[in-house]
Amino acid sequence: MAYSLSAARQAIIAYIDTQWADALAVRWPNRIFTEPSSTAWVSVDVLFGPREPGSVGSVGIDHQSGLVAISVFQPLDAGVDTAMGHQDTFIAMLNKKKVGTHVRFELAEVLAIIPGVDEKWNQHPIQFPFRYYDS
Repeated sequence: MAYSLSAARQAIIAYIDTQWADALAVRWPNRIFTEPSSTAWVSVDVLFGPREPGSVGSVGIDHQSGLVAISVFQPLDAGVDTAMGHQDTFIAMLNKKKVGTHVRFELAEVLAIIPGVDEKWNQHPIQFPFRYYDS
C-alpha cells in the first residue's frame, strides 16, 4: 500500500466511529456539527506530525507520526466523573491498538481539564499518539 495521509485518517475515523458506542454527539473533522445546548459531546481531530525514514528491510519501512486529539466537553455544573468515564472508554478503545494494517496507537496522554470553555463547558482533553507505517 502506498503511503497516504488520507488512508491513515480514514482508517482512524472509521475505527473510532464503529467502536464509539456511547450516545454522545461527536464533532468529526470537516463535518457540520451543531453543538448540544446542555449535554456532553466529543470532539475528534486527527493531526499529523513528522515523517521519519525506517530502517527495517532492504528499503526500510517509513512511518508517519500523528496524534488523535479527543476532547469530552461536559457542562460546567456536571462534575468531572462522567467525562472521565468517557475518557476511560477512549483509552480502552485506542491504547496500544492496531487499526487496520498500518496504524498503531501508543499510550494515551490525559491532559489537564480546561475549565470554562465558551463559559459553558469544561473541556477534558486526551491525546493518542500514533504511527502510520508505510509498507
